[in-house]
Amino acid sequence: MRSNDIQRAVRASRHERAVGDAPTIGRVAMAQKLGVPKRSRGKRKRCSESREARKHRKVVWAWSILLVSVASVLVILFVYFWIIPQLDENELAARPRTRKKESARVVSKFVPPSERDAIQLVKDGLAVRDPKRVPEFFRVSDSSPQEVIQSLQQIESECGPIQGYTSLNRIDANGTVLGAVMVTYSNKDAHPECLALLTPVDQGDWKIDFDAYTKRSKPSWDEIMSGGVDSAEVRVLVSVDTYFHNAFEDEYQWKCYRMVGPMRDEVLFGYCKVGSPEETALKRALSKQDGKVRMTLEIGKVQGTEKRQFQVTKVIAEDWVVADVVFDKNSK
Repeated sequence: MRSNDIQRAVRASRHERAVGDAPTIGRVAMAQKLGVPKRSRGKRKRCSESREARKHRKVVWAWSILLVSVASVLVILFVYFWIIPQLDENELAARPRTRKKESARVVSKFVPPSERDAIQLVKDGLAVRDPKRVPEFFRVSDSSPQEVIQSLQQIESECGPIQGYTSLNRIDANGTVLGAVMVTYSNKDAHPECLALLTPVDQGDWKIDFDAYTKRSKPSWDEIMSGGVDSAEVRVLVSVDTYFHNAFEDEYQWKCYRMVGPMRDEVLFGYCKVGSPEETALKRALSKQDGKVRMTLEIGKVQGTEKRQFQVTKVIAEDWVVADVVFDKNSK
């Protein structure tokens, strides 16, 4: 038998062994269903990798859900403990202001006159020249009827004839209701406007407050400006100022106010102790409107100051009509 006739492998392939080669059975095909097929090994590997990926995704999802939950809780806590209390504080802060405005509206015991009646009352009152009729139209403190007539005549001589009347809105001051009529005089060079304030007296008879209409000061404004007055009661227009000088130079101890005389250009400076009833009363009155406010004050001289500098010793009224109770007693 020839060596070429011998097959060295199951598969029909020619493979000759050279001299010196190790024995071999050649390329033997792997029998089916023996060992692990190549495709099965790849599938198992992929299954193993899929399990690891799914495990990783589960961990990522778990951490994501945890972080989102924590963030949601923090947002809820922030809203509950910070935003809501702030809104509540703002609402509560607004409510007192609303109630204050509502409570500041004074309910009059007597019905104020209508615009037409108010104008007619002022017109008839300012035309009076008979002293006997003065009590019919005017509320007077310590002035005699003759002095009232003289003052009305003096105003007319300085400001000219009356040109017109304008009814204004009611005024709430010192816990009372006041009617108001603006009187315009013809002389434009001499402070042509005077405010007639109407107040109820006795059983509801509305009358012109004479001291308010004439902006009366005691002693007179000229005497006060001369510098020889130790104390005075003045009806002035008040605003905040910053003139700290002499005995009132400490701005942490004093509050400064500018006091302008009605129908005049002279200026006085009034000072209140910080935290005093007078400072509280002035602050309350000035908070109701911007700019200058009509006030009736008691002022006193302090040693070592200029003649225009005074200490405010009493806030008598927040307008020019003096009530039965001093205003700063109701401002604590």
